[in-house]
Amino acid sequence: MNALSGYRGRYAVAHRTWTEAVEAGLDALGNARDVQQRAAVTARRNAEALAAFRPVLEHTGALVSRARASLDQLPSSAPRRKWQAILDDLDHSSDQIHQILRAGHNPSAEVSADARDAALWPYLCSWGEHAMILQALVQQRDVQLRLNLTSDQSEQLLADVREARAQGRLRVMTSRHDMAGRRITTVELLDDDLGRTIAVQGDLDTPTLKVLGRYDDDLAAAAALPSPAPPGVLRPDGCDTHPAHSRVKRIESLTHEVLTSTSTGEVAEVLHFASSTQSPFRGPFAALRDLVDAANEFSHALGTRHGTEIAARLSAVHRQLHYLAGELREISDELDANPSVLPSHRVPRPHHLPAPRSDHGSQAQSAPGHEARQALTHTPLPARTTPGAAPPPTRIR
Repeated sequence: MNALSGYRGRYAVAHRTWTEAVEAGLDALGNARDVQQRAAVTARRNAEALAAFRPVLEHTGALVSRARASLDQLPSSAPRRKWQAILDDLDHSSDQIHQILRAGHNPSAEVSADARDAALWPYLCSWGEHAMILQALVQQRDVQLRLNLTSDQSEQLLADVREARAQGRLRVMTSRHDMAGRRITTVELLDDDLGRTIAVQGDLDTPTLKVLGRYDDDLAAAAALPSPAPPGVLRPDGCDTHPAHSRVKRIESLTHEVLTSTSTGEVAEVLHFASSTQSPFRGPFAALRDLVDAANEFSHALGTRHGTEIAARLSAVHRQLHYLAGELREISDELDANPSVLPSHRVPRPHHLPAPRSDHGSQAQSAPGHEARQALTHTPLPARTTPGAAPPPTRIR
C-alpha cells in the first residue's frame, strides 16, 4: 500500500512538471515552438512514471483482488457497479503494462525505450488517476457506527452546533462521505475550551442534520467513524483540462502591449483580443468566465445548501464579466473608429545621458508616479448586491 501511495504522489509530480514545461513552450495559439523539446519532456515524463510504478508492479494483482473482496461487502447504496468498472480497468491496465514490459525484454524486439514508455503511459495514467479508489477499497474497515451520546446529549449538542454555525463560531475540520453515501463532517466549537471534535451526518445547513458523536480529537473521531469513500469527480466522462482554444496571452503581456503602444489602433486591438470570445482568439475574459463557470458547476455538484448559495454568487460574477467584456469590445470599437496617436512631446528619456532641460530651465516634466496615476484613473466599484436580485447594469453615456 505504501508503494501505491508513493506512486500516486510521484505520478502527480511528473504529470504536473510535464504540463508546466509544455505550456511554457507554447505560442499564443497553443502550438509548440520546439517540437523536439516537447518530445524530450514527454519522454522524460513517461520514464519517470514507469520508474515510480515499478515498486507496484508485483502487487497489482493482489491489490485488485483485495479491492474486489471489499467491494462485495459494501452496502447496496454504494456505487458498486461504477467502482467495479474502475477495478476492471485497472486490472486490464496492469495486464497491458506487464505484456509491454515482457515484449521490451525480448532481444528480437527492436523497440526503443522511449517508444516502450510511450505505449505504457496510457495505462500508467489509469493507475495514477484511479489509485485513490483502489486504495480506499483496500483499506475499507468494517466499522459499525456506535453513538457515544444519549438522546438528550445529542439534542443539546445539535442545538449548540446550529447556533455556532449561525453565529460563525463553528470550525469545519473535515467533510467526506462514507461507503454508504452518508455525508460525515467533523467540526469544533470555537468557544469549546476542551477543543473536542464533534461528528455530524448530513448537510450542515439543513434540518436533517444529526449528531453522531463527540470525541477527544480528530484521531479518535477517525478511528470511531466509518472509513471514508474516495471523493468523486466533477465530470465523470473526463475533461480536457488544457484545450487548445484556451491558450491565451497572459494579462501581463497584454498590459505591456498597451504600455508600449503609440496609437489608438494598437490599444483597440489589444482590448478587442482581451474581450474576444471566439476560438481560436479567445481572450482572458472568456478564460476567466470559463473558470467561474467551472467553479459554479463544482459548487452545484456539492449538493449542499451552502454550495447552492456560492453557485448563485458565481452566477452573478459571470453576468458581471459578460457585461465588462461587452464594454471592452465597445471601447475597442470606439478607439478604432477614432484614430489618434500619442502627442509628440511625450518623448522617451535617454537611457544613459541626462534628460534635456525644458525652456524654463527645469527638468522636463516626468511621467506621473504610480500613486498619481492611480488617483487619476481610479473608478469606485459599485456596491455589492445580493446575487440574482440586482437589475442589469445600465450603461452611462
